[in-house]
Amino acid sequence: MAELHKRQSMRKLLTREQKDQKNAYMRAWKRRHYARVWAQEKARREENPEKYRAAARQYELRCYERILRSRRAHNLKKIGFTPELFAEMFETQKGCCLICSNALTLTVKPRATHACADHNHRTGKARAILCHRCNVVLGLVDEDVGRLRAMILFLESFN
Repeated sequence: MAELHKRQSMRKLLTREQKDQKNAYMRAWKRRHYARVWAQEKARREENPEKYRAAARQYELRCYERILRSRRAHNLKKIGFTPELFAEMFETQKGCCLICSNALTLTVKPRATHACADHNHRTGKARAILCHRCNVVLGLVDEDVGRLRAMILFLESFN
C-alpha cells in the first residue's frame, strides 16, 4: 500500500516533459510487444465481457453528442459538403426542409426533424438540406421521379 502511495505521489511530481517522455516510451514499448499486449487485453475482455460492454455504453452516453458530431462531419465530407456549405444552405433555407417546409433541428433528437444533407447519388453533387423523413423517402424510391408520380396518383385516387 505504501508503494502505491509512493508511486502516485511520484507521478504528481513529474514535469509535463517527463510525462510526455514516459508516455512516448510506453507507446513504443506497446508497439514492440503488440502481440503480448493484445493477448492480455483479449483475455481480460473474455474473462469479463459485461464489464467492457458497460464501459463502452458509459463512454457512448458520456460522449454521445461528440461522437455524433464527429460522425456527421465525416459523412458530410464524404458526400462533398463542407461545414461552411452546410451552414450557408441552412441559412438560405431559413432552417426549414426544402420539401415539406418543417423546421429543422441541428441535434439528432427528435430524429424526424433533424437536418440531413441531401446529395445526388449519381453525380455526388450537394442538393439541399432536408428533414430526416424527406431524405429517407427520396432514398427509398431511389430518387425515381416516375415512382414518386405513381405514388402521388395512388394517394389521390383514394382521397
